[in-house]
Amino acid sequence: MTPGPIYRFPLDSGQASGALTVVGLYDATGMLRFVGSSIEACMEYANLFELALLPSSLQALPEPVVPSIKVRGDRHLEERSS
Repeated sequence: MTPGPIYRFPLDSGQASGALTVVGLYDATGMLRFVGSSIEACMEYANLFELALLPSSLQALPEPVVPSIKVRGDRHLEERSS
């Protein structure tokens, strides 16, 4: 049985800058089924759990953003009476 077409969205966005690319495997309903470091890892996951690859999609996932908290000025957390 030959799998049908697998839709591949831009996957090489981070390779030029040297950043690690993370790839997500989505099923026909749009549910994220697996996150891996390569297309091959996603394909192996689908084969391991016998997931139908038609229709499905592979998409590069954005890098997670690290939230930063900026404190401006002096913050005094002392007890104050009003």
